[in-house]
Amino acid sequence: MIIRLRDARVVQFAGFFLVLLGNTVGAGDVSDSADWAADVLNRSNLSGGLVVYVGAGDATAWGKRAAALGADARCVVHGLYADPDAIEAARTPIRAAGLYGRVAVEPWTGSRLPYADDLVSLLVLDEPVEVVEAVDDASRVKRRSPSSAAPAGLSIAKREVLRVLAPDGVALVWEKGQWHRLVKTRPETIDDWSHALYDATNNAVSRDRVVGPPRRLQWIARPLNARHHEHLAVSVVVSAGGRIFYIIDEGPTASLFLPPQWSLIARDAFNGVVLWKRSIPQWEDHLRPFRSGPPHISRTLVATAERVYVTLGLRTPVSVLNPATGKTFREYPQTKGTEEILYHDGILYLAVRQADNRAPRQTEAGRETKAAHRKGVGRHRNERRQAHQTDAAPNGPRGLMAVDAKTGSTLWQLDGVGALPMSLAVGGNRVVYMTNEAVVCCDARTGQRLWRSPRDVPRQRPGWSAPTVVLQDGVVLVADRWPKFKDRIDPVTGKPIANWLAQEGWTGDLIAYDASSGKVLWKALCAETYHAPPDVFVIDGLVWVGQSRSRTGPDFVAARDLHTGEIKRRLDTHKAWETTMPHHRCYRNRATARYLITGRTGVEFIDVATGKACRHHWTRGTCQFGTLPANGLLYVPPHSCACYIDAKLTGFLAMAPAATLPSRPIAGAATDESGRLIRGPAFGHLADQRPTHSAHPGQPATLNSRPSNADSPMSPLDSQRSRTDWPTHRHDALRSGCAPQSVPADLGRLWQRRLDARPTAPVVAEGRVFVATADTHTVHALDATTGRPVWSFTSGGRIDSPPSVT
Repeated sequence: MIIRLRDARVVQFAGFFLVLLGNTVGAGDVSDSADWAADVLNRSNLSGGLVVYVGAGDATAWGKRAAALGADARCVVHGLYADPDAIEAARTPIRAAGLYGRVAVEPWTGSRLPYADDLVSLLVLDEPVEVVEAVDDASRVKRRSPSSAAPAGLSIAKREVLRVLAPDGVALVWEKGQWHRLVKTRPETIDDWSHALYDATNNAVSRDRVVGPPRRLQWIARPLNARHHEHLAVSVVVSAGGRIFYIIDEGPTASLFLPPQWSLIARDAFNGVVLWKRSIPQWEDHLRPFRSGPPHISRTLVATAERVYVTLGLRTPVSVLNPATGKTFREYPQTKGTEEILYHDGILYLAVRQADNRAPRQTEAGRETKAAHRKGVGRHRNERRQAHQTDAAPNGPRGLMAVDAKTGSTLWQLDGVGALPMSLAVGGNRVVYMTNEAVVCCDARTGQRLWRSPRDVPRQRPGWSAPTVVLQDGVVLVADRWPKFKDRIDPVTGKPIANWLAQEGWTGDLIAYDASSGKVLWKALCAETYHAPPDVFVIDGLVWVGQSRSRTGPDFVAARDLHTGEIKRRLDTHKAWETTMPHHRCYRNRATARYLITGRTGVEFIDVATGKACRHHWTRGTCQFGTLPANGLLYVPPHSCACYIDAKLTGFLAMAPAATLPSRPIAGAATDESGRLIRGPAFGHLADQRPTHSAHPGQPATLNSRPSNADSPMSPLDSQRSRTDWPTHRHDALRSGCAPQSVPADLGRLWQRRLDARPTAPVVAEGRVFVATADTHTVHALDATTGRPVWSFTSGGRIDSPPSVT
């Protein structure tokens, strides 16, 4: 994420910093590590995230304090210990507590903190660390000889502290026997995203002015892939109060037909640390047909900085959760049957199914889909047929309800009004929704109908299809498909419409109504996105509407005045649509105050002022939901797409735009690289020494001297080892994946060894098995014959690939 540390802001931060340093938060010599950590976390008011602990001194005591900070499972702790010679002593108490990995330590030998901008939730600077105005290269901590003591003082510049702290992050500095507290102010240029479509108005436009074309990776999290490409996997993602919340199926990816594991998960928005998780025992059928929605499943989760409103099951009552802990504050039993939640001015506006609230069973379409998968034929044809048989007015009437979010009391209720899915919008003192016959507007406080404007809509539509209703600045914008498709010619491009999967979606009308009277103000063509409802964005009083069927493009070429429909701006956006991808991604697009963020091929950013487009084929949003721009970052939930598979990133990603100020030295500039390579005890001796294989299993190998002459003949034993070893992940530098040896047909277990975390693939050389455990940052060497541990080495960070042995 961008940190705008221009001189004025630096001075502002610096002034705030000095004021806080001048006021003592509290004091107290706490010898017990647990009490010390509790005191630190209490002073910071931290509810989880990335904790960085910097210091020196007694290694064992320091390690115990680091472990104590990580006793809370909501915290990931990274320690920077300033005495490299005692680093193992600092790690020992953490390993003893069984926490190494989630709590980790690396040597710190400089004034720079090794973190991305805006990443750290809590920075603890213990003695002898001091914060100064600036640190020049000459004052950096130098590597010392084994006999030297820890340095008397370590310096970090104030600017560096502010750089790594996340918005609302806290730094605690121990100085003169007291803790001093700094809170980094959240910039006004970043924004939350509290609903599936930004807020209750359904205008999917963030006010965030920092989000931009992705250039830096903020964090990455599992799962690396969504559960399935063609079925529901991620229902919704929202963000508020420096956290993100999402509903995901964590079931096994090995087979879609294994039971789903739906969960509501909260992460820190800036570093991705998991804060809490709630199980959802019953959710939408995960075998629901290809791209058949339901679209309103994304409207079951709303977040604010103080509360999370969610249905923890399909059509269950609304639960109110603590966003910091996930614990339930209360439940509103009268809201049973809720399918959509909107929050506006302290009131929950709910679309409620008022009949047939039984738990869902596998649909007939789901059973046919499963059978088609088993047969391996007819799947797409079957799923598309089933999707198009979805009734626009599902079984059981849908009513509306307004509930006081604080007390839970029902303010008003409208039974059986037949509100269409996704059509509810709230803004100012108006509530708007659609039925099969009309657009209806009510008073937000009383529920009394104010006006009704007839509008005909299809009685049957695909399961993913829904109207788009946006309420903005006294105008109601309603975009929906025509009741009947008029012809097979695209009215925008003039080209015939092919009847195939990539051309899903109909053309329709965008109609603007006066929110006070219901009078029609103007009309324009619109079109559905690929397997998703129409896109309508209002940015600075201008309306951008998608008009190309299935977003084949070019699209969003004209911006209209919100009140008159007059075209005020035209853009050439063809570059965003230059692609070999046959169809747009199957989700709605998003926008910010500066960009339209589309999914034509991957993620495209279109500047709404200039039309300049930046394409990113190497990433994409998750099926049926898309991406999320918030907190100055672009969040990309996991997908299972094979398009551009050689280049496309996987995992749950948070990506930042280019930095306005370089946080690292510019490439090519003269820099001191001497401290980057860490030389272990074997450095410089590899050509002269190699392990001698022990003749007695269970005995450690020894280092014996041997000639380094390359012309020395290979011994018979060396030749045998070269044939039986597997020294690198794909066997050799040619990546052959093949060893010149045979193995018996009947295999049995020779030995088994449990390691401290999930292992990488092993390699074998010189009679040893080498394997890394990524999450504990450790390489293990085991005797190949017995599995007995020979040695282990812990690095300063994760080791995410198998080691190689030379």
